[in-house]
Amino acid sequence: MALVHSGISRRSVLWQLLFICFINDTPEVIHSNIEMFADDAKIFQTVYSPDQPQLLQNSLNAQEDWSNLWQLKFNAKKWKIMHVDNRNKDFNYHMHKEGIKVKLHLPEMKSDHSVYDMSKLTFSTH
Repeated sequence: MALVHSGISRRSVLWQLLFICFINDTPEVIHSNIEMFADDAKIFQTVYSPDQPQLLQNSLNAQEDWSNLWQLKFNAKKWKIMHVDNRNKDFNYHMHKEGIKVKLHLPEMKSDHSVYDMSKLTFSTH
């Protein structure tokens, strides 16, 4: 009898290829828009009416269900919300960590590939 270790080194090219194959069905489970690059994903929704924030929350819930099914856990504390305008700032998006609801934070200023969002539109941080 021998102890068998399984897994692939994260430094391996094979790991990256297998990871992409593994998460390839992610866009099929959500109802909002999604952009994926390597191990990064952005889920987004244009909000024109009061019911559309719930569609985005439903997509987050579906993403969590997918992650639980495939045992690929997300770090809920790394998820952030980014608003492009002032609509819908009061909706509280959330995910779960170990069964506990975690509110997704809206930092005052954040960068997404060198595009800066300043919720209060002040230059004091510069």
